[in-house]
Amino acid sequence: MTGTKSMVLHFPGPVESDPKVGSGTQVTRMLEAFRAIGYDVEIVAGSSKQRKAAMKRVIDMMDQGRKFDLVYSKASTIPTPLTDPHHIPLRPLLDARFFRRLRRSGAKVALFYPDVYWRFDITRQSSFVRRWAYELLHRFDLLWYRWSLDLLLVPSMEMACWIPGW
Repeated sequence: MTGTKSMVLHFPGPVESDPKVGSGTQVTRMLEAFRAIGYDVEIVAGSSKQRKAAMKRVIDMMDQGRKFDLVYSKASTIPTPLTDPHHIPLRPLLDARFFRRLRRSGAKVALFYPDVYWRFDITRQSSFVRRWAYELLHRFDLLWYRWSLDLLLVPSMEMACWIPGW
């Protein structure tokens, strides 16, 4: 694959071949767009177990000399450690370690952060413990983004003002 641009597309959820709504649609369209502009795309998506297996495949490729130019990720609207269907954080550092490894290898790492609704009272309809845990894990995501990303993308500059620490 000499001369071919190579990248990793990351999403902590499923990438469907024909999504109808939401995050799946955005990720599928990004996959199509990156392929259309000439990238060879490795997908790291799904549950944490599926992502871990895909990450191992990518790391094995890197160990065999494959270089990745770019990592593009779309964050979920819930904290990354809670994206498994059971919402139990079994692998809280999985994605952070993977991004860091790719960044150290020379890949540019960008993540699209879709919203900060968790910062506002309107989304705080559940119990205090659940709100506290979600906010803590959202802040944890933002912390590891600081040392794992080259670029944090947001929908608007107004939204960027509400992201703590950025």
